[in-house]
Amino acid sequence: MSLIFYLKKRSKIKENDIENHGIDHILKAEGAYISKARARVQILMYCLARLMNRKAKSLLAKINYNINPEEYDQLRLELNSFLRNLDSQIFKHYNDAIDEVPLLINGTLGHNNFISTIYPLSNALDRYSEDLRLERLLPEDKDFFSASGSFIDKKFVRRGFGVLTGINRIGNESMDLLYLDLWSKSGIRLTPIFSTSFFNYKKDNGYYKAVSTRPILEWCHYADNAYLERILSEFLGILDINHGSLDITNKKCFEVINNFNEGNIALDMSLSKLLIASTRSESGHIREAKDYVFSFSKLILDEFNFKFAST
Repeated sequence: MSLIFYLKKRSKIKENDIENHGIDHILKAEGAYISKARARVQILMYCLARLMNRKAKSLLAKINYNINPEEYDQLRLELNSFLRNLDSQIFKHYNDAIDEVPLLINGTLGHNNFISTIYPLSNALDRYSEDLRLERLLPEDKDFFSASGSFIDKKFVRRGFGVLTGINRIGNESMDLLYLDLWSKSGIRLTPIFSTSFFNYKKDNGYYKAVSTRPILEWCHYADNAYLERILSEFLGILDINHGSLDITNKKCFEVINNFNEGNIALDMSLSKLLIASTRSESGHIREAKDYVFSFSKLILDEFNFKFAST
C-alpha cells in the first residue's frame, strides 16, 4: 500500500501537502501513531501477498495445455478453499514480515521507520511446561449423536473436541487467536481439523481459553492425508470399525463416539503454535489493521466467485 493512499485515509495531512512535499516531510507530519498503524497494515499486506504468491506458484505447477475438465474443477475447488480460508492463514508470516518488509519499502513512498517497533506475535503455548492435548471437551453426560444416529447440532456439541489451555478467561477477554498450527507428538499435523478462534470453557470453578476442532462430522472433509485419518480414527476408537477411514456413517461409530471419554492426542509443544498479540493494547491495534486487510481478501474471493465459481 502506498504512503499517499494510506495518508489520505488515516491522517489529517492535506492532499496538497502529500503531492507537494517530499517523503521526509510527510513522514514527520504523519506522526508515530499513524506510522505504527500503517506499519501493521503493511505487514499484513505483505503476509497476504506472500500467501497468494506461493499458492499461485503451486497451482501453476499443476496446469498444462492438456488439463481435462475434472482436473480443472479440482484446481478451481482448491483455489476456492484457499481463498475462503485466507483470513485464518494471514498471520502465519507476521513475525517474518517485521524483518522483511523494510527491505521492500525503504526509499519508496511506503517508507516507514516504525515497522521494527511493532511487537511480534507470541506463541501462547510457550507458557506451558506440560503437554497439552486434543481431547473430548463435551461433558460425559452429553452425546454427539441421537439414538437414531443424527448429529446433535448445538454449539457445545460442535465444540465437543479440542485443546484446553491454562489461559484464564479473566484478564484475557479480548485475546484473539490469530493463527494456529498444531502437531501431534507422532509428527502428524492436526491443524486442518481445527477452528481458528478461542472460546471459553468451564473447568472446575473457572473458565479457560480453549480451541475446538471443527464439528466431528466435518473431519472427513478436512483430513487431507491418510496419516491424519488414521490417528483420528484411533483417537476416536473406531480404527477397527472403519479400517482407518473417518467415515462415521456406520451406527457402530455413533455408539463408540458417544461413549468416548479417555482418548487423547498429545501435542508436540516444540512444533505447535497458538499465535496471539504480545500485549492487550497490541491486540486492539492488530484488530484494526486486520479488519482493513481482510476487506482486501474478501474482494479477492468475491472476484473469484464472480469469474469462476459458477463455471
